[in-house]
Amino acid sequence: PGALPEWGTFLSGSHDDAVTGLDHDDSGNLYFCGYSKSTSGLPVGNGVFQTPAGDYDAVVGRFNQYYEVEVAGTWMTYIGGTTDDRATGVSWDEVNNRIALVGAGLLPSSFPNVPLQANPNCYQSTGMAFVSYLEASTGSVEYATKFSNGMPAWLNDVDFDSNGNAYVVGHSYQGIDYEGTIGGPAFFFWGGPENGPMYHTGLVAMFSAQADLVWCTAIGGPGDEWVWGCEVDPLNNRLYVVGETQSPFDPDPLVNNCEGGNTHFQLCDAGGWFQDRLNGAGQNQGPYNDGFIMGFDLSDRSLFWSTFFGGQFSDQVTDVVVDDAGNIYVTGYTESHTYNSQPCTWNNENWFPKCDPGFPAFFQPNYGNNVDGFVAKFSPGTDLLWSSYIGGSHWDGGSGHLWMNSAITWSTLGPMVYMNTNTHNGLQNLLVQANDGGGYFQGLHADGTPGVNGNPDTYLIQFDADGSVYHASYFGGFGLDIVGDVDAFDGRVYVAGATGNTSGVFPLYEPTIAGHTPYLNDVPDLSGSTRDGFLAQVRYDLTV
Repeated sequence: PGALPEWGTFLSGSHDDAVTGLDHDDSGNLYFCGYSKSTSGLPVGNGVFQTPAGDYDAVVGRFNQYYEVEVAGTWMTYIGGTTDDRATGVSWDEVNNRIALVGAGLLPSSFPNVPLQANPNCYQSTGMAFVSYLEASTGSVEYATKFSNGMPAWLNDVDFDSNGNAYVVGHSYQGIDYEGTIGGPAFFFWGGPENGPMYHTGLVAMFSAQADLVWCTAIGGPGDEWVWGCEVDPLNNRLYVVGETQSPFDPDPLVNNCEGGNTHFQLCDAGGWFQDRLNGAGQNQGPYNDGFIMGFDLSDRSLFWSTFFGGQFSDQVTDVVVDDAGNIYVTGYTESHTYNSQPCTWNNENWFPKCDPGFPAFFQPNYGNNVDGFVAKFSPGTDLLWSSYIGGSHWDGGSGHLWMNSAITWSTLGPMVYMNTNTHNGLQNLLVQANDGGGYFQGLHADGTPGVNGNPDTYLIQFDADGSVYHASYFGGFGLDIVGDVDAFDGRVYVAGATGNTSGVFPLYEPTIAGHTPYLNDVPDLSGSTRDGFLAQVRYDLTV
């Protein structure tokens, strides 16, 4: 801990590479996904499904707890077609010991369709997005399909429930082309023509363990929707979905639209936080996006909660996580620089929601500058318990549009937010005070002062269960560093992303472990590319 991470490596080959998603299993194996244009140099092997096939291919793999990826029980593979495929989300299924992989291509894809051997009549389709199941121990592909019935679509995240069903979220042009609702009061909205030919419609879908498409619905209204993240709450059997929207509410009459079928954005009051105005008070369809949070009851896939979350300017909720007690944490970014006058409640004001739970919880009451990150916590009953800016004197947070993300995870210690930052000061006091000595600590932005170099570093802030900060640090080198994902388990904290580092100054480290050879690539390969992927473990807490 301190000057070096517990482990850090480039994950790069002969061209562009990026790591976009992380997850883990109960044995301490780390799963990662991303995309690559490299035709050589990556540690591909041990059950490889295919060699490079297109312009960009999705990549996915498994490291063991000793940071190895080229020994028995570990693997890495390309998966894709002859055009452009990029993986954005990965999740481990404890029921079937498989992982789900989702993503999309930038062109109509030739991503391979592979029917599930035990269910040859499973869902198979055409389109730009894709869904795949891979056997976790070997990386062999059990199932793969293109998704969206030939329509342009992007899938951004995936999670499993306790029965091995996979939930995928993303967005598409022109709505969806199938219902997939089976029984019960499942929420369903068609989306489509009323959105116009160039609008994004959010989508949520459920695939069974047998690879059947059980449920698929659009979410949103006549404006744009982007859905960035999802999380299953196993305690309460719920699914939470987050993103951003530019669609209006239905002002006449203002109703709880919990059943779908309406062309306005679907709002549903669960008795807690309920913001029913886009861009704040009196706004029907404003020029800016608001974040949104949706909750579905998985017993019947009905919508029980849906709310805007934001202020008078652009806001985006990029990720969501649920703790063991069912509390919901979200993160994202905001350009809304004024905040509500009545903390923890929404009172028809066009200000960013703020909520100070009191000492010792971290609370930044004032907007920093340009763009700020934020963290918010809701109870299982949907009450807003905590909401704070995270930002300094320059640009902080992320933007899913630019693949500069804000990600969140949770461990037994509490939530952790991983985001991009251009702030070279303003976060400094927080960093110094929060260095508890238990993890990698980089107290300075690696790119000097603003105006000298405008590249962002990544930034990790770790909270205790009471909301107090116990550690925070920059993570990056000289050049562009971009957040991919963060994951925490067994006292370990992993971060991943992409870097345009050309100086060789980057937090890299190969630990010495008797009988094992941790993977290390310490040479950036940007001769024909603009970015390298990276993976690092920045904390190991023996008390957890």
